[in-house]
Amino acid sequence: MERLMRFACPESYIVISYQVSPGMGALRGSDILDFFEWAENKERFVLATACDCHGVFTCFKKAGK
Repeated sequence: MERLMRFACPESYIVISYQVSPGMGALRGSDILDFFEWAENKERFVLATACDCHGVFTCFKKAGK
């Protein structure tokens, strides 16, 4: 799924969700911190989350910009 999402929106920041038990996924805290650093100076950005079975794109625009 990650490769498909990179193809669909190469400018997005993709965070991978890892399966920790059946039906339950989790994000790595370090990946979230890296995302915050990446997005800090961007006015608009796309955040994507992906696991083995599906992915979600979310578009953001910072308030007041």
